[in-house]
Amino acid sequence: MNSLTRKQFLQASACVALAVIGGRSIASSAESVLVVDPHFHIWSLKQFRLRWLDNAGPVLKRDFSLDDYRAAIAGLNVVKSVYVEVDVAPEQKEPEARFAKSLCNESGRPTRAAVIDGAPGTEGFEKYIRNVSGGGAVHGVRASLGAKRGDDPRFLHDIVLLGKLGLSFDFLVDARGLADAAKVAAAAPDTRFILDHCGNPSTTWFAKGADSREADEWKRGIELIARQPNVACKISGVAENGPADSATQDRIAPPVNHCLDSFGPDRVMFASNWPVCLKSITVSGWVRLLRQIIAGRAEGNGDKLFSVNAAKWYRLQ
Repeated sequence: MNSLTRKQFLQASACVALAVIGGRSIASSAESVLVVDPHFHIWSLKQFRLRWLDNAGPVLKRDFSLDDYRAAIAGLNVVKSVYVEVDVAPEQKEPEARFAKSLCNESGRPTRAAVIDGAPGTEGFEKYIRNVSGGGAVHGVRASLGAKRGDDPRFLHDIVLLGKLGLSFDFLVDARGLADAAKVAAAAPDTRFILDHCGNPSTTWFAKGADSREADEWKRGIELIARQPNVACKISGVAENGPADSATQDRIAPPVNHCLDSFGPDRVMFASNWPVCLKSITVSGWVRLLRQIIAGRAEGNGDKLFSVNAAKWYRLQ
């Protein structure tokens, strides 16, 4: 698949506000708005080894199935979803990619695409990604950025390759890595990037009387990466990035609003991050909280946040 030039990409972005999903116009009321969820996970602990669960709480240390996910989103008008990789053991990356592709063929889906694990900049990545991305179900790759990848020519070669293949790249990065992520995005202008989980701000940073230095560093990083027009931001992961009792509107609204203001209405997208969100909030609770936060924004922003933008950036139309 040929990549879009930057000019073509921006022209497509300008037109997508007229998009319809599933042949229906997107409604503007909160009760009937359609939802695209570009970030959910499922796993079987018998099938895959997830080392990060060793340090996770009891809420996550079990199997989560596609039926569990469907139950979690029941009643929310979720019409399309994107499976995102779950950081399996390195030798299980290809089996997970095949599993992810199979989800897109499930009956009663909303799963329409997968973002798979990968390691750009390593030996064999090009062969791996060409092999597993065939068939159209794989729409992107996700990886932790690591240090100074914006100066790594081998890494940047593979990131440019993703754009040539029509695939996006999900940044998994915290405040300290946002500047380097911006540098990577600038070096690959024809690749689409999605910043996961608002760049991982902690709800503790926004408590009354909290030291502002970490929040200020994160804010500067968000403003920097938002200057790159080929980067969008997933409005997700905030509620669960801190103690469960801090998942309140007064703690969550400041980082969410900063991302909404920095990226603008056309480059932000709701995502559930289910089941990881369950550490602090349900999917319906997250949807409800975001609707409260954006209530005062311009009409139409809700449609973009909850469906239009995710469909555009992940090419789900």
